[in-house]
Amino acid sequence: MKFFAQHGFWLALGPILVLHLLFPGDIPFLCDEPQLIDNALQANAAGTLAERGLLGTVGVHYGPQATWGYQALLAITDNLIAISVIKQLISLALILSTLLFMAQRLALPRWPILIVLLSPQIHTYLRQLWDNVFLIPLSVVLLALALQFLHQPRRRWIVAMTAVVVLLGHIHLMTGILILPIACVLCWQRRDWLLKNWRPTAATQAIGLALSAPYLVGVCQAFGQASQAHASRLDALLHATCGASYFSFLYTTHSFPSLGKSHFVLAPTLTASLSWLSALVIPIFFIGIFRALRSSQPDLQRSLAWICLGIVGLTLLFHGGGAHIFLPHYLNGQWFGFFFFIWIGAAWITKYRLGQIASGAVVASLLLLLTATKLHVHANQGNQSLAFGTTLSHQLELADQLADYPRSTQLFIAPGPMGTCAVSIRLLRAMQDREPTQSAPALYLYYQNTISGTMVLAEKPPGGN
Repeated sequence: MKFFAQHGFWLALGPILVLHLLFPGDIPFLCDEPQLIDNALQANAAGTLAERGLLGTVGVHYGPQATWGYQALLAITDNLIAISVIKQLISLALILSTLLFMAQRLALPRWPILIVLLSPQIHTYLRQLWDNVFLIPLSVVLLALALQFLHQPRRRWIVAMTAVVVLLGHIHLMTGILILPIACVLCWQRRDWLLKNWRPTAATQAIGLALSAPYLVGVCQAFGQASQAHASRLDALLHATCGASYFSFLYTTHSFPSLGKSHFVLAPTLTASLSWLSALVIPIFFIGIFRALRSSQPDLQRSLAWICLGIVGLTLLFHGGGAHIFLPHYLNGQWFGFFFFIWIGAAWITKYRLGQIASGAVVASLLLLLTATKLHVHANQGNQSLAFGTTLSHQLELADQLADYPRSTQLFIAPGPMGTCAVSIRLLRAMQDREPTQSAPALYLYYQNTISGTMVLAEKPPGGN
């Protein structure tokens, strides 16, 4: 038992990382992803850097930095699955090293980091070829820099934080919820140092503002031109309050609606039971809030608690006050604000036998469900949802089949929730460079059934003779 307590984290870490890298092609590739890759390909073909990023839901074009990242990766290889793996490895290395640093700095146990690695949302988003997903590692890097500045104020931490803030802001506007509490706590708790060093600090901020000026002007001009999805105020507030469920399987029906309809791997009743068991992170989260704000907590923990409380509070205000519909990816820049309190709560409850059982149940349920989900997605080649759809590996197979026919062949795609699959299939077909070997007046692409993401490419329509 003593050996497991000392080495259990490292023993569990290896298999969990292998699980992350299993079936690398089983990732979404729809809507924004093909558009982002196409933008990067076009910029590379033109021999220039992309000038702007994707169009956001509020009518604002985000910065091009994420596209630049994909341009660099596409210059190395045009294998999209390999690009996903490279990006995932870099992200995992950043997250893991940063959290281990924070565990040491804050004198917190390492094992709750496993909850982060087993989060279905983090697992899914880290693998996606999207722009928003860069927020997951970059946000925790910013918080680690803030923690280091609180511990030992230095100009280099100001420069590093400014660079990360500029990058985060260009990727997604929701990072304002992350940046504002950090700025407020740092300015208050290190006000003497900042006043003493105001000239270099102001110069650094001015450079960051100047670099962001064109983007900020564009944001102000375009903001609000697109329609936004809204929910009832109560529903939005409830979902935001339970933001800790980002680390459970409660809201995975958003990405995997077919999980509860299939008996593959785990029966639906067992899946539902394990999902609620993983939701024990929610009461642990509230315990963590209570424990983190106690005066007996170490100074660094309490300072970080105020930052994270600000993140959680602004998240509630944004979704509850404005009744903005809650989607899991909205937490990609704020996830640590919720996880920090889970971390504090888990560290406290494991002092007691019942807490150890509850913590073990959370990790075990997350591991079982994530494994079952990966097997389910792999067997069904995705699912019919607006958040996941047909997997990239299966779309590549379809594009390979399509490459046997001339590019002028008319392609009909059966109506369904993933009509945008036409964009990705045509992009993947365009990336195939070989001569056609077959011909047909038309081709038909349709789903094999109503649950899975498996699609069929045929020369006749479904049901046709």
